[in-house]
Amino acid sequence: MQPSPESLSDADLIEAIYAGIADGAETERAIRGAIARLDASGGNIHVVGAQSLETRYFVGFGEGYTQDAVTAFLDHWQYANAHREAMRRAYVKHGASVYLCHEHISERDWQKAAYFQEFFSKIGQRWLAGGMIRLDDQAEVSIAFSRALGTEPFGETEARFIQKLLPHVERATRVAMKLGRLGASAPVPLTAGLLVANTPSALVGSDGKIAWTNPSGNALIEECPLVTREQDRLKLTRPSEDQLFKRAITKAINKDVLSAGPERLSLYTDSEAYDFEVLPASLPNTGLMGAVSVALVMIRRRGISQATAARLRDLYGFTRAEADLAILVAKGHSIDEAAVARGVKVSTVKAQMRSVFSKADVSRANALAAKVWSAS
Repeated sequence: MQPSPESLSDADLIEAIYAGIADGAETERAIRGAIARLDASGGNIHVVGAQSLETRYFVGFGEGYTQDAVTAFLDHWQYANAHREAMRRAYVKHGASVYLCHEHISERDWQKAAYFQEFFSKIGQRWLAGGMIRLDDQAEVSIAFSRALGTEPFGETEARFIQKLLPHVERATRVAMKLGRLGASAPVPLTAGLLVANTPSALVGSDGKIAWTNPSGNALIEECPLVTREQDRLKLTRPSEDQLFKRAITKAINKDVLSAGPERLSLYTDSEAYDFEVLPASLPNTGLMGAVSVALVMIRRRGISQATAARLRDLYGFTRAEADLAILVAKGHSIDEAAVARGVKVSTVKAQMRSVFSKADVSRANALAAKVWSAS
């Protein structure tokens, strides 16, 4: 039986943030746990494109978080959101990643921010506290908590607690973006990222024990001759390469995830090449995700494998001819070159290309190529 949000310890709450990458219920548990600890009425996580400001992900819980209020917020926040401007002032001018809105939004700002007032009066809130994280030039991530009208504003105690949460939210978001490819399309749960990612992935401890794998990871472990699973431990089949792999995992686990680059291994069989990318996925020397800290291991085939055509047919309903054409396009062939390579008329290739674009829901060759390479 899981502890209630009110009884979550710091370690439980932080573990829920990481576990939330693969389980939406854990994200809700983490947010509700933070709401309880802050004596707040509601809270949310919001990921936006750093340049476009389009929402990539939003999830919120608490009083007044109705679907109508959230939809209105997502539709209009980037145009007139004093809340976001408060974050930027705190982050840029004050050198702080945590903000308290009663410090960074003046009453004059509040009076001018008609939309801001409208939204927070809809959900019955007045005082805000939270933090903003910038993920290079890719995205901005915010966590925000609110208190009802007639209550006391948040103070430094709450700010210190939010400061403790921010690095973990950042790490979890980086992993989810890396694997889930959070795009500028309709918002998708951050927590779905690991599960739906095409890239074969696993969370692995320093002893090699597998804490979790996605479906693509399970499939690759079964079919790749370089990788094996022994007693629930991920190993490379060649002893010398396995030693390098273990060292890469250990180095990743002991790195500062905020500044760490990946550890990389490139391995080869007679017919295929594989790139192993190993990144830190939890704090050094903690028991998150189980008894040991974990590293994120992503494995990519280099090039388009023989199995890609079959995957494309399964994913998009391509015919064999359409799958072959999609692969030629991904390899950089023009329409004319594809016609010559397949011994058919250019008009035939153009007709098939229209069908391929429709089934894959793309309108450009480079977008189609991205989907082919993702499936390879």
